[in-house]
Amino acid sequence: IGILAIIGVTALTVAGLRSPLVNPTVERDPQVAAGLRLYRNLNCAYCHKISGKGGSAGPELDKVVGQETTDWIKRHLRDPKATTPGSTMPKMNLLDDEIDALTAYLQSIGGEPFTKEAPDADDARPRPADDPG
Repeated sequence: IGILAIIGVTALTVAGLRSPLVNPTVERDPQVAAGLRLYRNLNCAYCHKISGKGGSAGPELDKVVGQETTDWIKRHLRDPKATTPGSTMPKMNLLDDEIDALTAYLQSIGGEPFTKEAPDADDARPRPADDPG
């Protein structure tokens, strides 16, 4: 019985190695997936939050990009300070296809529109409870 068990396990292992993946990862939209990879590789989460995770120097992206036009998002990614006066986001010198991918990703996460001007840095800082602002 021991030898039959070893032969059976070996046969199943070989068959398993030759079979296709049971749960392959399928990208529904390759451009959105490329944008997500760029978001991660460029460390955008150091400054931006999505679903409450990330930094706080920039806006929460899932709350601000949903109603902006594709053109506006692309212009903002090309030159943030020209599109949003007072923005602290640096110009990233992205290639056109990188901008297209990031735009597709940002539009896939939804949200509300960006404000036309960046908040004053003092307004973004937490205030003590007894400070009326």
